[in-house]
Amino acid sequence: MAPAPGGSAGSQIAVNVDCVIFEDGELVGPNESHCDAEIQSRKIPADDIVRQVRNAQARGEAPASFLRQVVQSKPSRTDRVGLWTGLFASQLLKAENFEGQLAGLEKMPTPPKFLVYVALR
Repeated sequence: MAPAPGGSAGSQIAVNVDCVIFEDGELVGPNESHCDAEIQSRKIPADDIVRQVRNAQARGEAPASFLRQVVQSKPSRTDRVGLWTGLFASQLLKAENFEGQLAGLEKMPTPPKFLVYVALR
């Protein structure tokens, strides 16, 4: 291991890479953090929150009450979609620029289909 940049000869940096995602969707590595599932689990709740907020606005209702209900629901720690739904609702409630934050969710790209390869150690 080489010395850390700007550090003394006795200092070292250790790096562990869980996975690498290439532009074509290829994922290489042990992926113990389930990075692919984490990325893919964001789009569904983003679209759902946007749809429900836009529907409330179309009915002339303020979406804050719906968003507060979402934030108050407590999904399990393994429910990635539920966790993202709550996070997005919370971010909208706290947003200084609600429409800008909502537009960001609307523009969230569809994640790629990942091709998973586990690296041998």
